[in-house]
Amino acid sequence: MQPNARAKADRVLLATRDFGAAAGTEIDALARLTPEGRAFVERHGAVRVVPVLTLRGKTKLKGTLPKPYAMTMLTPEQWLRRAVDTLSVGGRPRLDLNLLLDAHRADRVSSADAARAISREIIPRRERALRRVQALPIPPRELRPIVVLLERSFAQSLAANHAYVRWLRSGVRYDDVAWRHSAKATQTKAALIERLNRAGRRYGVRVPAPTGLWP
Repeated sequence: MQPNARAKADRVLLATRDFGAAAGTEIDALARLTPEGRAFVERHGAVRVVPVLTLRGKTKLKGTLPKPYAMTMLTPEQWLRRAVDTLSVGGRPRLDLNLLLDAHRADRVSSADAARAISREIIPRRERALRRVQALPIPPRELRPIVVLLERSFAQSLAANHAYVRWLRSGVRYDDVAWRHSAKATQTKAALIERLNRAGRRYGVRVPAPTGLWP
């Protein structure tokens, strides 16, 4: 079995098993992790496994190989702690954006300066945070809905940020598109925070206040 990694250098043989039987015999084989494979999984926390079968002689395969699947050695508590730590790095762009928009509405910041701050500071920070989230290990099955909400929340927040920049540069006094994107992002964030808090209570992990989270 090989992990389905993005870079060729990250591919490693996780486990192997030789087996044989008479023709027509159904085979049920258990592959054990190699020392290198165990070290790889422990280092990365989780991997996506691609089964590979090598046939010898005139052997033919009837049926199909198992589909690629996720394998993790992280407990739900370990993964949740890693996710919260990842979200807590790099400041609070959500709060910074709200403060910036409030200052613009109060005429303390010009439209041009606000657009420049969002495009040069807020958006790049959120994009870096999204890349950190995407680099998290595959979570245990019961926590996977959190990843879905995380990625959706980032996508909607970035869409709102870009819409704010277009609005601020347009000279139009009010733009409903940006606020609609923002409203969708807020709804997703509420669902995300509820999921995170529920998981935090269950596994004993402290989840920071919403203003301290990246999405």
